Amino acid sequence: HQKGSMRSNDNGDDMSMMVGTVLSGFEYRAQKEKYDNLYKFFKENEKKYQYTGFTKEAINKTQNVGYQNEYFYITYLSRNLKEYRKYYEPLIHKNDKEFKEGMQRARKELDYTANSNTVATLFSTNDKKNRKEKINNVIDLSEKIERTKDMPIKNTITTQLGNKLIGTKKARFDDKKVVSFGAFEDE
Repeated sequence: HQKGSMRSNDNGDDMSMMVGTVLSGFEYRAQKEKYDNLYKFFKENEKKYQYTGFTKEAINKTQNVGYQNEYFYITYLSRNLKEYRKYYEPLIHKNDKEFKEGMQRARKELDYTANSNTVATLFSTNDKKNRKEKINNVIDLSEKIERTKDMPIKNTITTQLGNKLIGTKKARFDDKKVVSFGAFEDE
């Protein structure tokens, strides 16, 4: 910040990260029903596949992303600040219908063809499951997501399943021997 000013210096990396974080929330709002269906999918399959998600405290302390819940978080490729202000910022106070239309228009006008990424970070609740069983479960979950109607579109959903504990020394999900597999929409 400049002394005596509320204005911060325009650090490109920080701004880009902040815009990406905000846009992940926009992505959630634009497809709220579909992301809610994905949440419901993970909730309904917890017992069958023997996993659990993050606690809210763990998410807040380990994930530096925008929209998140106990099962997954959404990342959105950052746009530059100029594009954000022109195409996305005006959508903030729009009603849901206008917001969704504005998001589609922004994608089209910016020729934005990249998929958003949704990463499900799940923890096995069965200590006896071996790696092969975890791999089969993650593949099965991913294939079920692909076949389930009303899931998020223009989105790559990666399902990760790890052990139920995160070390305190390096408290990061990806430091574990995680099984990971993606669900992709057909082009």
